[in-house]
Amino acid sequence: MTNKTGLIGDISDERLLHIWDHSFQHFHVKGFDYVCLSRTPSLTRKVYFFDGDVAKAPEVVNPHNHRYDFSTRVLCGVLRDHRWTMAQDGERFNMFNWNTPLNGGDGFAFREEVSLRKCQEVLLDPQCVPFHTSHAAIHTIQIAARQTAILLEQRGDTLAPDEPSQTFIRDRTAPSLDGLYEKFSMDGLVSRLGQIAAMGVLIQ
Repeated sequence: MTNKTGLIGDISDERLLHIWDHSFQHFHVKGFDYVCLSRTPSLTRKVYFFDGDVAKAPEVVNPHNHRYDFSTRVLCGVLRDHRWTMAQDGERFNMFNWNTPLNGGDGFAFREEVSLRKCQEVLLDPQCVPFHTSHAAIHTIQIAARQTAILLEQRGDTLAPDEPSQTFIRDRTAPSLDGLYEKFSMDGLVSRLGQIAAMGVLIQ
């Protein structure tokens, strides 16, 4: 299975199946591919690809926080990271709790109305050092160049297993999850791994 391609080196079938099991196409939104290179309770290494309409949108996803701290390195392309803060004079949002269906959660659940103000914008490209994000930071990202891909190193969860993270949505209705979190074909995954290896990222 792996030796046919010559793209990703000497990777065992067991390792490839582990990557496949934790990787998804259309992750959160359509056109956002997530390849999970490794996963442990203390560290997850993953690469995000952005294609199609999502790469043209003002925001890839709604402002949100996370369960974990992480660092971002741009492998190719350009990324804008937008930071938000709670502020009485800000823009009105609807705050939803988020429990990912990938861990058996029920998705979005409305919590309350809040006001957010954009407080920082950081431009990231392959020349930048890895950019750190705290689990509590509210942020979103915008793709600023075609064929952008990023490497994330995700630390262990800071929130308790039953504690949700939050997503901030301008509409009162949460986005549909239909068509999201699809599995790669094995050929599609190997192609993505070949792209990752070509960018100098260690897969094994």
